[in-house]
Formats: sequence, C-alpha cells, structure tokens
Amino acid sequence: MKRVLNLVAGAVLLGATFVAPSRDSSAAEIRVCENADMRPPCIDLRHGVNDLGDWGISNSISSFSIGSGAWLMCTERDFRGRCETFSGSRGNLHGTPFQDRISSLRPVRTGGGGTWGGWGGESEWDRIGIAVYTDKGYRGRSWVFTDDIRDLSGLGLSNRISSVRVYGGRWRICRSPNFGGCIDVTGDISNLRDLGFNDRVSSIQELGPGGSQGGGWGGSGGSSGTGWGGSSSFGDRASITVYSDKGYSGRSWNFDKDVRNLGSMGMGNRISSVKVTGGRWRLCRTSSFDGCVEIGEDVRDLRDLGLNDQVNSIQLVRSGSGWGGSGSGSGPRDEAILYEQPGFRGRSVSVTGEASNLRDHGFNDKAMSIRIRGTWQLCSDADYRGQCVSIQGDQDDLGRLGISRNLSSLRKER
Repeated sequence: MKRVLNLVAGAVLLGATFVAPSRDSSAAEIRVCENADMRPPCIDLRHGVNDLGDWGISNSISSFSIGSGAWLMCTERDFRGRCETFSGSRGNLHGTPFQDRISSLRPVRTGGGGTWGGWGGESEWDRIGIAVYTDKGYRGRSWVFTDDIRDLSGLGLSNRISSVRVYGGRWRICRSPNFGGCIDVTGDISNLRDLGFNDRVSSIQELGPGGSQGGGWGGSGGSSGTGWGGSSSFGDRASITVYSDKGYSGRSWNFDKDVRNLGSMGMGNRISSVKVTGGRWRLCRTSSFDGCVEIGEDVRDLRDLGLNDQVNSIQLVRSGSGWGGSGSGSGPRDEAILYEQPGFRGRSVSVTGEASNLRDHGFNDKAMSIRIRGTWQLCSDADYRGQCVSIQGDQDDLGRLGISRNLSSLRKER
C-alpha cells in the first residue's frame, strides 16, 4: 500500500487553484493519483508543475484523468528525461515507462498525439509555456502556465515571482492585473531584480509562438520593455538559431540580440551548429566578446571554424541596413536603446518617444551608451530636469557628455 497523502483536501493550500485564462479556449485540467484506477490519494491541477517533488507526488503517479486539453508528462524535473504528450486518461500506468516516474507535467496548446523531449516533433504551439519561481535562480515553489493569467493574486502569487523560465513562445510579465506596466520576455531570466520586476509581477500574458525553445534569455518587445539579449522590439530583421549538435540538431535557442554569457543559461561551450536568419553575427569564446569569428550564413559544423563547443557569447554586428551593436534592426525613428556598458554592450532597455523617469524601466543612472535616430534630449534628473543635453546620433560612451551612469530621463525632440 502506498503512503497516503492528503492532497485532494489540500489542493487549494498547495496552490492548485486556477485563474481562468482570458482567451476563449477551455482551460486544461488533470487529476493525478498515486494508485491505479484513479484511487486516492489524488490531486487536481489546472497549471503545470516543473517539479512534482514540490507537491509531494514526484515519482508516485500510477493513473491520471484528463478533464480537458492535452498534457506533456516527463520522467525528470524541468521537462527532461522521457516525455510524452497525452490527450486521454490512463487508468493504469503499470508496464509503461511512466509508472511511478512522472516528475513534471504541463498543459500544451494542442490536442495530444506526438512526443517530446527527443523522440519526435511538436508544433511551435505545443512548446508554449512559462515557469515562474518564487526565488531567484529558478528556485522555490514554481508554477507553469500556457495561457494568460490576468491576476496572479488568485493563485497567491501576486508580487511573489523572482525568476522565470520560458519553455516556448513569447510572453509579457506585468506589474498590474489585467496586463498593465509590462515588459516582453522570450527567454529565461534568473533574477527579475535585473529588470526592476522582482516581486512585482501581478499578471502574465501569452503573445503567441516564437522565442525560446528550451532556453534563451529575457528581452524587450514592448514599447518600453527592458532587453537582455532576447527579442527586439524593432522586428525580426536579424536572428540566429544555435544548436547543441552539428547538422542543426539537438536542443536549439533563437536570439535577435547580443547574449553576453551563455554559461548563465546552461549553454556555455555547448553549441555545435548555427543558422543565420538575417544580419551578421560574432560567435565568441569568452563572455566579454573576445576570441570571435564573424559569420553571415549557416554553419553546419562549428568544428570547421574551430569553435565547436567553445562559444560563450554571441554578438550582432549588423542587422540588415540598420544598426549593429546589440542588434536592433533598422529601428523606428522615435525609439532609443540605452546600454549598461560603453560600446553598445551589456544589458539594454528600449524607450519609445520619452521616459520621464528611467527608474520605471529599472535603468535609472545605469546607461553608458545609447543608440538613437534623430535628436534626443537627455537629462540627469527625472522629469527632464537637472543637467540636460541634446544629442544627434549614436553615442558609444556617454562619459564624453558627462552623463555616464547619470541619466534619469530622455525624450525625442525631432
């Protein structure tokens, strides 16, 4: 007889509540049980879990009943190991690879069939998912979502999220319920404090396919989003896909901006082939963009360049006819990109039209270089006060203007 867990009665206490998504599609539902034939103890879920150990039922599931949707189930935490997508219930997992071995599960956006985790293919919609964690570094309690959550307070999660991991798709995390005060992310962010969002997320919005596929980095995609080597708000003029194996196989990640430290994403020294969708890129051996090779086309085997399993950073050199540096396409004329380091390097934030207080962007007194088109006014204090200067064109070192790490507001003049 298996140990008895009071999971059904404790489901709400365990966090297995659900705020209905804003879309018209039906919410996914599943009941998992420790014994065959749906005999208790059981727990009901309407969100994914990337580590069932946190919920006390890792490696102990013998049957499950799917109320709606399709569910991806894996034998290891974080959706690794052997995985399969199920759209129907299973009364007895005995004799299958999943008996007493399911460690993570999440809903997927399509109706079952197929496999995942190295067996077969899944559509871009199947991959959509985001995990949120109560602690930085992807630690603490976690939840996995595949659709909008208008108000995280219904889950007891409002203003409690410190890191996020994107399994697929493009997402928006927001300070207010109903998607107010947002930034767009397409990849993992190990510490939301870097974006000024630690313990400040109240809603989450799904924006559709695209972005990471099991990896990546956060980025800016909205009018005032904070970028960190992720999606560009300037469009898809340049992007690069990197693969863990030669021949464009294995795990893959897609970027359209600089990525300074692939090691922090578990990707350092793990890239063996790349596909270039647009622009010219530098593949570099160090996180300081040193020891680089510039490419503008696909490379099937990085051994040909002496770079197999040696890439630790990626830098966009040129994006079509637009800007180079940290990769931003041609850029709308009313958009500025601020960088935390000279030479258009490091963490970045994009501003459309104006920003009366860069503290709202998590970037007050941090900018050391800027890319712009037209004429902009830069000021040392909020609300366009203090020392102000009007500039035209890119500035690779704001120290020459006396406002390096001293910029609090800016606006487009003409």
